[in-house]
Amino acid sequence: NLKIYSGLGLRFIHKKIFNAIFRIDYGLGLTENASQGLVFGIGQYF
Repeated sequence: NLKIYSGLGLRFIHKKIFNAIFRIDYGLGLTENASQGLVFGIGQYF
Protein backbone atom coordinates (compact mmCIF):
# COMPACT_ATOMS: atom_id res chain seq x y z
CA ASN A 1 0.00 0.00 0.00
CA LEU A 2 2.17 2.83 -1.32
CA LYS A 3 1.07 6.21 -2.65
CA ILE A 4 3.46 8.73 -4.17
CA TYR A 5 2.60 12.40 -4.62
CA SER A 6 4.25 15.33 -6.32
CA GLY A 7 3.19 18.94 -6.25
CA LEU A 8 3.83 22.60 -6.71
CA GLY A 9 3.10 25.46 -4.37
CA LEU A 10 3.44 29.12 -3.49
CA ARG A 11 4.37 30.61 -0.12
CA PHE A 12 3.67 34.18 1.00
CA ILE A 13 5.28 35.51 4.19
CA HIS A 14 3.45 38.46 5.79
CA LYS A 15 5.83 40.33 8.11
CA LYS A 16 3.16 42.57 9.70
CA ILE A 17 0.94 39.67 10.80
CA PHE A 18 3.47 37.99 13.12
CA ASN A 19 5.42 36.37 10.25
CA ALA A 20 2.35 34.47 9.04
CA ILE A 21 2.88 32.10 6.13
CA PHE A 22 0.05 31.64 3.64
CA ARG A 23 0.50 28.72 1.28
CA ILE A 24 -1.33 27.34 -1.72
CA ASP A 25 -0.28 23.92 -3.03
CA TYR A 26 -1.52 21.61 -5.74
CA GLY A 27 -0.69 17.93 -5.44
CA LEU A 28 -0.84 15.18 -8.04
CA GLY A 29 -0.89 11.50 -7.27
CA LEU A 30 1.72 9.55 -9.24
CA THR A 31 0.46 6.06 -8.45
CA GLU A 32 -2.61 4.30 -9.81
CA ASN A 33 -5.95 5.50 -8.35
CA ALA A 34 -4.23 8.31 -6.40
CA SER A 35 -6.07 11.51 -5.58
CA GLN A 36 -5.15 15.06 -6.50
CA GLY A 37 -6.19 18.45 -5.25
CA LEU A 38 -5.60 21.99 -4.07
CA VAL A 39 -4.51 22.73 -0.49
CA PHE A 40 -4.58 26.08 1.33
CA GLY A 41 -2.72 26.50 4.59
CA ILE A 42 -1.83 29.15 7.17
CA GLY A 43 1.17 28.83 9.44
CA GLN A 44 3.61 30.81 11.52
CA TYR A 45 7.34 30.71 12.14
CA PHE A 46 9.48 32.27 14.85
